[in-house]
Amino acid sequence: MAKIYKLTKGGQTIYPATTTDAVVHPTTRKNLTEELAELNERILDETKRAQAAEEVNATAIEALANELEALGACGFARVNGSADPDAQVTFGNTSKLRSLASHLHLGVFKNGKLLKQCAPGRLTQSVDGRDIAIDGTDGDVMNFTDCDLYYLRTTCQYTPQGSTEGEYNIVALSLLPFGIGGKQAKRIRPFAIVPGECVTAKLEGDVRNCAHYVYNKNAIGTYTEPLKIFKKSYKTSGGGFPTQYVSAVQAIKNAQAKNADEATNRPYMGMYYEFYEIIICLMSFEIGTWAHTRLNLFGVGCTTLDSVDAQTFADNEISANSGWKVIAGGTVKYINLLGDKAVSLSGSSDKQRLIGGVTGNSWYGFLEIMEAQRLLNGISKAGLVSKIGSIGNIFFLDPEGNVSCTTDGSVNLSTGAGMEACKHYYVVRNVPGCEGMADGVMTAVVNSYTKMEFADGVAWSDGTVMDSGVGILKRSIPIYRGWNLPLVGLFRILDGAYYIARKDPEGNNLPVQFRCASNVSRIPARTTYTYRVPDNEECDMERGLDLKKEYSGINLPVLYEQWVKKSDYDFSLFCTETVEGGARNYENAYLWLYINDNIAAGERNLHSTAVGCFAQTNNASIRTASCSNYADAKADSYAGGFAIPFIEL
Repeated sequence: MAKIYKLTKGGQTIYPATTTDAVVHPTTRKNLTEELAELNERILDETKRAQAAEEVNATAIEALANELEALGACGFARVNGSADPDAQVTFGNTSKLRSLASHLHLGVFKNGKLLKQCAPGRLTQSVDGRDIAIDGTDGDVMNFTDCDLYYLRTTCQYTPQGSTEGEYNIVALSLLPFGIGGKQAKRIRPFAIVPGECVTAKLEGDVRNCAHYVYNKNAIGTYTEPLKIFKKSYKTSGGGFPTQYVSAVQAIKNAQAKNADEATNRPYMGMYYEFYEIIICLMSFEIGTWAHTRLNLFGVGCTTLDSVDAQTFADNEISANSGWKVIAGGTVKYINLLGDKAVSLSGSSDKQRLIGGVTGNSWYGFLEIMEAQRLLNGISKAGLVSKIGSIGNIFFLDPEGNVSCTTDGSVNLSTGAGMEACKHYYVVRNVPGCEGMADGVMTAVVNSYTKMEFADGVAWSDGTVMDSGVGILKRSIPIYRGWNLPLVGLFRILDGAYYIARKDPEGNNLPVQFRCASNVSRIPARTTYTYRVPDNEECDMERGLDLKKEYSGINLPVLYEQWVKKSDYDFSLFCTETVEGGARNYENAYLWLYINDNIAAGERNLHSTAVGCFAQTNNASIRTASCSNYADAKADSYAGGFAIPFIEL
């Protein structure tokens, strides 16, 4: 450090008065006091500029809100790249939004035609009072729209009247044509889409095995024998459970197999991405945010995000999360839904997943088809809707599907007292901002609690012997207007929107492409399913995908996986622009891509698109997309779906 010489007078230092006066900038030769004063002035100026920018942005947002409100549409807008997942602009009042959402129903479809529409809040009764069979006799249970909708999503530079230009992400729906910033809304004819994960089966009247969304114990889904962790498991067969290990290719085949001619995609086709987007938009408009996984909203479903703890396992707020509470003697433990490396079996030191005591090594198939919808149907049928919303009002189903409710405290979800082993007990609550069962709308969070008794000799990972202990499994199931959010253990396969990884002849990465169809009519019936071809060719799976985004650099939008920060709504809600977002902020979406997997030099490889989140991770969102596997990969966490475009009402 340089030596500082001081001037003194009468024994007092008169220069420098302080150390900051003594230190000078090597270029400007200004002392530190002067430099700090100028720095403070610059900081103040930056603060004033930031405040001014916020005021301009607020003015722009207000102007945009006024213009969008005048369109007669419902929806919301956000500044693209904003960390806040909430709508910065909402348009369409509550009455108008709920009127729009009322055109989404539940019903049963057979041979591509609506057979019966479900009564409000019901699954097994029609609007005209007839019984509905959900075992396949009356066809498949599906969500459907009953009129034309006009759908617009765009990322655009937009200048509200009297304000400044900015880049906005806008999503909107209307019953009438409209446009925003020069872009016209797309007409979506009435459609139907499955509300959950399907089972592959050949039911009476079927020509061949095909996808079904039914609850039928004779329709056998995936089953592997449970590990000997508990004395018994509530899953004793695949009857009534979805089929796992369904690839993107197989999901399309299973959908087209429902048609008289499986070489066509009418009336049934794969689960078209824009139909899925419309449902998640309606839901997000009602709650005013993309951050639907907040524990007081729809929550995290059956994933590992915000797993249960002592505060949220069985709380008065009915928090929408999942996991295990384990009780052995005086020991209480909480662990996530899978319970990774939690226990070892008698006579073994190998650590096992706790969920294996329910599902065996298939891990993710722990929820029956329509389990929550059947419960809500039973609550409505029994006249018990008024009991919804209290942790002390506990519902349960009998084998015939009838629902009872205990309110006297005889069942304790936190300790297991009064609970029969392997029997499901449920508490239900409404979702803030949404219509619910009291309005005749099947929207709710359904939390299930199931007590399991440990087998003798099972030990916890810390050596605690679990003899006479119990594990209480909490599964949270979010339902929006009868549609089961894909957060209940398995991904759901989409069609019509895909990422394509590419390499040049030397094996170097080429820019990734995102391709999607501009209209459902562009999706062809598929009879061949190539997905890996030379990069100068087009594979079968991308035929008809007329919209193409080629990323501007190598290894974009992400090399492996990440939370999404910005999206390009001109293509799809699943088209990532940039990453490094996070759970419940920015787009509240996650992308797995892994562009170097399963691709050779000179190839292009179309990846499957599976949406939702499986039970193993904490990347929970209905806008999460698993696009890391090639199109014919059969993952244990993948389940199929299907849709009907242009339905006949």
